[in-house]
Amino acid sequence: MKLRLPQMLLAAVIACLGSFSVATAADYTANSADSLVTAWNQAAASNEASTITITVPADSDNITLTQEQKAQLAAISGTGSITVQMTDASGKLVNFNYDLVNEQVKFNDITLSEPADSANDIVVTNASNTTIDGRNISIVGSEDPRAPKVFGTAIKSTNGQVNVGDNVAIDQTITVDGVATTTQDPVTPPTGQAYTKTTSSSYQDSNEVAVQLGNNVSLEDAVTATGQITSDPDSKVTLKGDVTSNAGIGSVTAEGFDASGTQTSKTVTESMDSSVSGGIVLGETTAGAITIKANGGHISLGDNTVLDGTTVQADSVDLTKTVYNNTDGSWGTVDGTPEVLDTIEGSIALGQNTTVKGNATLTADDNIAIGENSLITGNSAADGIVTAGGEITLGNGTQVLNNTATNADKAAINLADGQTLNIGSNTVLSGNTANGVSGSVHAGVNTQINVFTDAGAYTYISDGIATATPTASTADAVSRAADQAAVMTKTGAGTLVYGGTGATDTFGGTYQQLEGNLIIGNATFGTPDATTGRVAGPESINSAVMGTDTTVYDIRTGSVTLAQDSTMKGASATFSGDSTLLLSDGSVLDFGTPATFTDDSRVGIQVSDSEGNSVPISQLKKGTESVTVTLNGTDISGRLQNGLFLTTTMAPGTVDGTTTITQNMRGIDGVMSGYNGNVYTTAVGLENNRLNAVAGSPAAEFYEELFRATNADQAAHMIQSVSGENIVNFTWAASRTLRSFADLGRIQSAASMARQTEDTIEVVDAKGSPIARKTIAKGNGNIWVGGMGIWDDQDARGGVSGYKYNAGGYAVGIDYKAAQGSLIGIAAGQSFGDIKDKSNFGSDYDVDSFLAMIYGRMHPFRESKFTLDGYGAYGRSKFKGNSYIMGSDLNGNVDSDTFSGGLYATWTERFALGKAYVTPYTGIEFMTSELKGFSESGPYGRTFDHARAQNWTIPAGITIARAYQTDGGTTITPALTVAVAQDVSRMNPKSNVTGPLGAWNVRGVNMGRTAFRLNAGIDVLFSSNWGARVCYQFETRNKLTAHGINGAISYTF
Repeated sequence: MKLRLPQMLLAAVIACLGSFSVATAADYTANSADSLVTAWNQAAASNEASTITITVPADSDNITLTQEQKAQLAAISGTGSITVQMTDASGKLVNFNYDLVNEQVKFNDITLSEPADSANDIVVTNASNTTIDGRNISIVGSEDPRAPKVFGTAIKSTNGQVNVGDNVAIDQTITVDGVATTTQDPVTPPTGQAYTKTTSSSYQDSNEVAVQLGNNVSLEDAVTATGQITSDPDSKVTLKGDVTSNAGIGSVTAEGFDASGTQTSKTVTESMDSSVSGGIVLGETTAGAITIKANGGHISLGDNTVLDGTTVQADSVDLTKTVYNNTDGSWGTVDGTPEVLDTIEGSIALGQNTTVKGNATLTADDNIAIGENSLITGNSAADGIVTAGGEITLGNGTQVLNNTATNADKAAINLADGQTLNIGSNTVLSGNTANGVSGSVHAGVNTQINVFTDAGAYTYISDGIATATPTASTADAVSRAADQAAVMTKTGAGTLVYGGTGATDTFGGTYQQLEGNLIIGNATFGTPDATTGRVAGPESINSAVMGTDTTVYDIRTGSVTLAQDSTMKGASATFSGDSTLLLSDGSVLDFGTPATFTDDSRVGIQVSDSEGNSVPISQLKKGTESVTVTLNGTDISGRLQNGLFLTTTMAPGTVDGTTTITQNMRGIDGVMSGYNGNVYTTAVGLENNRLNAVAGSPAAEFYEELFRATNADQAAHMIQSVSGENIVNFTWAASRTLRSFADLGRIQSAASMARQTEDTIEVVDAKGSPIARKTIAKGNGNIWVGGMGIWDDQDARGGVSGYKYNAGGYAVGIDYKAAQGSLIGIAAGQSFGDIKDKSNFGSDYDVDSFLAMIYGRMHPFRESKFTLDGYGAYGRSKFKGNSYIMGSDLNGNVDSDTFSGGLYATWTERFALGKAYVTPYTGIEFMTSELKGFSESGPYGRTFDHARAQNWTIPAGITIARAYQTDGGTTITPALTVAVAQDVSRMNPKSNVTGPLGAWNVRGVNMGRTAFRLNAGIDVLFSSNWGARVCYQFETRNKLTAHGINGAISYTF
């Protein structure tokens, strides 16, 4: 066969290529460091998906790159990718260049490692069936939480840190070993002389944070570390294998030797200077039936953590000093050692909304803190669920439900001797059993239990607290032995409800009430919510027993209420301060020494509703209620609760040994029936509403405070403060503002009239009444600018509170001659002020007003001494400010519209001496002011309908004036006016009020109908164009004193 030349060349090339053993572009092999570098660089340049399979030499377990070989590895070009794998997964790849690792690199069936002396990080983006063995190791995660990266990776670090990125799942173990560095001094012992050998073991080369986890990390296997395991507080972590953090404890050992080399002494000292602490600090954690343990460090898990069957354990580690000696050839420790120098405390802190269930347990050598609104439910363990050697805190709103402890002297919550349990507001302990008995807490000797409850809130201990028995009796509160039973202290203005389900109780310590209230009764709850596992408020409060023969009660304030058929048992009880004991039907007092009452302490009865729930005193129906109780020698006869609204009596019961206590509720309106003003009508509204107030609401708090009043005047003032009369009085302030403005314009109209004709005989008085004078001005119109001030002081009248109103403002106006002997003008202005009540209600409102008017004046008959003048005015006032009820702000913002008008007739007559003039006048004035309806904001916010004040008034008075003229042509005219004014028709302001406290009608203060008015002023005409005047005004009515001032500068044109 003959071949053409091109075919011959092709055959030669194929034959030549066939003589080499070259893998395909996507498949490479390596069995040495050099061949790995070659294979990597070829794959990196291929721009394809490539695989490098490494086989380690037969006489080795690794391929290790030198620094030069490591530097020769090239970056991957384009869209290519490389998978590096081992034929034997135990083979190690050492000193790889991890700067090249990104999404284009994957490791499979391989052990990645670094030289022991290397500080380089191992960075892995994709790996499966892989072991990572180095110092600092980073696992790079995904940016998409919906597509987390899954690593089939076993990770081992020595003295380093493992950093796991976001959105990662690791299937295998993570181990960070802390290896102590040991040094010895001297290295070579001296010969023939005594010396001390010092050996130091230090963990300072270890990383204190051994494992750092990102967000949305799932760890499928165990994590063990020397040092801390942490994550960001906002991150989420899922744990499916045990997690253990150990402290690394360093030490210094000093050993003494004599000249012969025989050891003579030994001391081992541990310190934090050469140690690292452990600890587990994670964000939101989800864990199953695993163990989370810190040996020498704290455990902190974030908000919304779920522990389902999880064992959480934090152990403290002591740092000690131990001294050894040699006695008869045997080495042992010296008495008093080991001596504890320091302690790495082991505590547990769980975030808010944590759930502990599925037979989980929490154990710490130091403190345990449970975050607010957490849930501990349905767990069972022989030694209980929460056990601490230090303080235990249950955050506000935490619920501990249906947990079981089976061993003796154990409970769901176990408080060690000498420690403190803090129980927050709205906490519920219910359904828990301890060794078959109702109980949620076991408290050792010398323990302190603090129960804090916010105002209006409740804390429920519905299964009792068991107290360890001290070495000596605690019955004597003064002289106690060194050991004593637990002390439970109630603080906060809210209420503790205490009582288990049994016929006896296990609390044998001291109950001390410094704030708030106590109800002895068993609160029963419904079935927990299927979703949240929590219970709602109690369905009922049933009978219960509190105390044992050794219980001591120290009640300094608030109330102690015994639910129906409940028993208060103890060695003794002292009620002092303003405390109150409230007994229900069937209540029993069972004290070794009868209870004592001092200060203002009182005894009353507690009425229950049809479901057995306690009814507050403020919500008792009118009439009488009786209960039958057993006092067992306690004398309450001189302490019966007799107050303003209710009275209490007692008599022997029908059954021997019992006492019947009867209480008569008079009601708010019954007590206030003799009061005038708004007190009685408001009291009726309060009485009609008080039975509807929800327990703990602002309204209920108001009624409770009202029922504490000790005298009728105190109660009347409190009722008056909520009536709203201070608001209705705004109508008077608005009308006063407009009248002051109208006076300013009317007086100015007389001045303007005087300037219109040369032969006028008028002179201006302070009230605006014209009197004769020499004409020095002539013109057709006037422009003027004026100001005014108001100071009103209205005292209470008719039982309705008064007010103080101060304001100042300005006005501008213009008038013009309409015809011979007449003018017409307009004016506008503003005023700014404030109004405050005078009955210490705390009401304080700013008042801003806009004002406008039209005015006129005329001589109806030519050459006559008779003058008519009048005006019409409008004002819009805005009131903005606060009232106060029970210390709470009630913010309001309301407008009022006011209209006013007047018509006056004046006669001017000259005295016989020819120098002074007298001007009698009369007229009629009209005013109407409407306050718009509005609603206040705040817990006691009220809604007001509109309120209107209206007046028809007839004034009559006389003005005396005299004009003086200087040599320079200036005319000065002083004038004095006295008058009386009678309201001939009056509508006092009133409004309908509704709010959380009820509904009623409220009236404003009823001003006196007869007024005395005095005006004194001076008018100055500087030239034929310019003039000025100023006027003081005074008015007094029954309980009202009003001062005012106004003035103006005018220009005639």
